[in-house]
Amino acid sequence: MIYSQPFNNETMRSTTLLLLFVICFWKANAKIEQISYRSWNSCYKISNSDIEVIINPSYGGHILFYGIKNLNLNSLWADSEIDGFTIKNKKATSGKKAPDSGRFDFGNERLTQNIHDISWQGPYQICIINDYSVIVTSEPSKESGIQLSRQYSLDEYGSRLKITQTMKNISDKEVKYCHWSRTLLPAGGVYLTQMVKTSKYPKGFAQFLWGPDRIYEEKPSMKKINIVNDSIFIARPGGESVKYGIMTSSGWGCYVNNRMMFVKQFDLDLAGEYDNNLKAEFPNMIYFDKRFIEIEPNSVMVRLKPGESNSYSEKWWLFNYLEETEKTSDALNAYQFAQTKLKTCSF
Repeated sequence: MIYSQPFNNETMRSTTLLLLFVICFWKANAKIEQISYRSWNSCYKISNSDIEVIINPSYGGHILFYGIKNLNLNSLWADSEIDGFTIKNKKATSGKKAPDSGRFDFGNERLTQNIHDISWQGPYQICIINDYSVIVTSEPSKESGIQLSRQYSLDEYGSRLKITQTMKNISDKEVKYCHWSRTLLPAGGVYLTQMVKTSKYPKGFAQFLWGPDRIYEEKPSMKKINIVNDSIFIARPGGESVKYGIMTSSGWGCYVNNRMMFVKQFDLDLAGEYDNNLKAEFPNMIYFDKRFIEIEPNSVMVRLKPGESNSYSEKWWLFNYLEETEKTSDALNAYQFAQTKLKTCSF
C-alpha cells in the first residue's frame, strides 16, 4: 500500500534542493568532457574507471589517445610536429604531414588520395549521445561525393571501444569506395594476426612495393616477419619501410608494446570484393617503419547510389600484458592470451 502526503512548500523546497544536488553531482561526474590536448582546444575525452579516449574533431575527427588510466600511457603513436594542425596546414607542409594515432579513412588509397582531404584532415561536428558515446560528422565532400560520420562508444566498464564509420553518398551519381582504418602504434613491439592461405595467395600474404606500385608474392621481405604453423603472421616493426597484405578468416589482430596489448577486431566479409589497389584482395594490411606500425584493415568495396549509406565497425580492447615477447614461443603465448580474451569478451 502506498501512502501519499500533500505536496506542500517544504516538500517542494526539499525536492528542488535534491534535484539541484543530483544535477551538480552528475555534472561533476560526467564521463565526457571538452579539453585541450596537444594544442587542440576542442578535444573531447571519454572515460570510465579503466580507460581514457580523446577525440579530435578539429583535425579529421580521429582518436588521439587510447590508454589505460593506471599506466598513464597512450597506446597510439603521436607525431608532435602536427600538434594544433588543421586542414590549412596541408599546403604549408606540402602535404607531407597527416593525422596520426587512431585514423580512419576511405579508399582504396590510389582512388581517393587526391579527393579525401575534407574528411581526412578537415573539421568535424560533434554530438554527445550519452556519457560514453559521441558522433562526429565531416563536412560533405564535392570531390568524393561522400560525407563521413563516426560513432565512438566506450563501454561503461572495461576497455572495449566500438567505432562505427558510416559513408553517405551526397552526390547525384553512384560512387564506389571502401572503409579504411589506419591505426598507428609505436614501433618496437610485436604484431600478431591469424593468416590463411588461398588459391590466389598461396603464402597467405604478400608485400606491397612502390615506384611503380606492384605486389610482390614470390619472395617478400622476411627481415621483420615470420610465419608460424602456416597460420600466424608475426611482425616486429622497426627499420625500413615495408607494407604487407594479409589474408585472414578471423578478422582480428593484436599488438604488444609498453606493457599493453592492443586488440582490434574488424568487420569481415569473405564473400565480398576487396580491392586495396591493383585488385589486391587483402582484408588486412600493415605498414611499418622505424617510427610506428600502421594496422590498416579495410572493408569490401561498396557501391552507393545517391543518398545511400554504408557502415563498417571495429572494436578495440586494451589489456595489461607484462610477459616477454622476444622469442617466438613468447609471442605465441601473447597470441593465445588475445584469443582467450576475445572469447570471453562480449561482441
